[in-house]
Amino acid sequence: MITFPNSNPSINISMFMWCVELNTWTAEQVEEYFDSIEALEAEFSHVTFIYTTGNTQYASGYGYNRRQRNEQIREYGKANGKGLFDFGDMDVWWYNLAIPGWEQNTDEFDGHTVHIEHPRYYGGELGHTTFESCEVKGRAMWRLVAVPSGRPCQRSWSEFPQSVQFVYENNLQPRECGPCATR
Repeated sequence: MITFPNSNPSINISMFMWCVELNTWTAEQVEEYFDSIEALEAEFSHVTFIYTTGNTQYASGYGYNRRQRNEQIREYGKANGKGLFDFGDMDVWWYNLAIPGWEQNTDEFDGHTVHIEHPRYYGGELGHTTFESCEVKGRAMWRLVAVPSGRPCQRSWSEFPQSVQFVYENNLQPRECGPCATR
């Protein structure tokens, strides 16, 4: 049983992050995830629950299954007006200043395109990722949480993947900002 929102009513946003579960989860298991989050939304109506997609570190069969599950989560979010932190989409795009423009990293598996983590984000600077990858996700989180509540953002829309723009424009309503986003 989750009790933290009742014991700390200042918590007004919650997000569950995936690791590699979506590499092997079935569509039915992801439906159970939706049901669980919906139950929490009903119980804690003052909390905004952010849905997330999984990382894109694997290609081949695992990557293809994860791509399907990520797409299932995106479709659910769009169809039901849910806030979505599209981690998987952010993993595959890198902004190349030399172009300038976004580069997407993909692979093929069994005749299907599989989105995989961009090579700029491979590395061991922070566990199994890079500082640059963390910055992309951090900027997106700022857009997702702080900007709708009136906090300024100095970045232009072109610096964010389309998924971040969609989340900000369509899924979240302005709300009071928690202490983590204040200076």
